[in-house]
Amino acid sequence: MIIKPCGAGGSSPSAPNLSLYCRSVRDLIDLAFIAYKNGRLEIPALRPEIEGLPAWAESDHFDIDATTDSDTDSAVMNGPLLKALLEDRFKLKIRQDVRPGPAFALTAAPGGPKLQPATPGNCERCLRGVSIQSKNVLLNSQQTTLDQFAKLLSSILMLPVMNRTGIEGVFDFRLEFAPDETTPDLPVRDRPGDTAPSLFTALEQQFGLMFEPTRADYEYLVVEHVEKP
Repeated sequence: MIIKPCGAGGSSPSAPNLSLYCRSVRDLIDLAFIAYKNGRLEIPALRPEIEGLPAWAESDHFDIDATTDSDTDSAVMNGPLLKALLEDRFKLKIRQDVRPGPAFALTAAPGGPKLQPATPGNCERCLRGVSIQSKNVLLNSQQTTLDQFAKLLSSILMLPVMNRTGIEGVFDFRLEFAPDETTPDLPVRDRPGDTAPSLFTALEQQFGLMFEPTRADYEYLVVEHVEKP
């Protein structure tokens, strides 16, 4: 196993190996304890906050090369094996904390839902995401359950959104809206004239759904100890 400052040069183990270059300790924790924490890639709608890191753990970057067994899956390398490496070589001690915070419940609006049943097709070709248009934001999500739609909305609002509609089935969603202060991760531009309504208004007008303020648990990762390797 080789751990060295980013760009320091030197030989690397032969494949198969865990190879990560110019990564901060924050980056490594994000990989091992969030993205690949269960030995497979799972990107949460809201990434847990990482607290307690010293300044060097964000500013210093490292190259890592570690030889593994030939049948080791890359997701296992980036998850459980990287966790073990951090605990062994960086002396990392980390714990999970949960605290309550603001959230939204996705519910049916007073006029009732207006949902479009999904068009049958191969979901490998389905659209599911958000694109920035010249003036507005376009949300496309096909073959989508309300749970999946709530997760997508959560990534836009940067707050937990829980499906409380009680509606089963899969649907197609195409929603155009204008970013505002409720969508902090999307750029708000000066858009004179022809702009779409806000996300809250568009959701109710087009799909008969609404947000209700509520509370939810937020996950935090608290670093209790870490050392330079």
